[in-house]
Amino acid sequence: MTTESYGTLRYYTDMFSDIIADAQGDDPSVGDTIVEAFKLSLKEWRKYYEGEAKEIERIQAKVDDEI
Repeated sequence: MTTESYGTLRYYTDMFSDIIADAQGDDPSVGDTIVEAFKLSLKEWRKYYEGEAKEIERIQAKVDDEI
């Protein structure tokens, strides 16, 4: 866990280091899982934010129609 200020380069470096430390030379499947987890996380967050953007568009349309 990092003690660096949130959002700094060092903060994210420390966070990634914590994850990469789990990689195991005798079990490459762990590294593969780390990569797949990162890809899945990106996909899930993108889906979440796309949903948020759609809701903002819905609200904007409602405001335009009613106000």
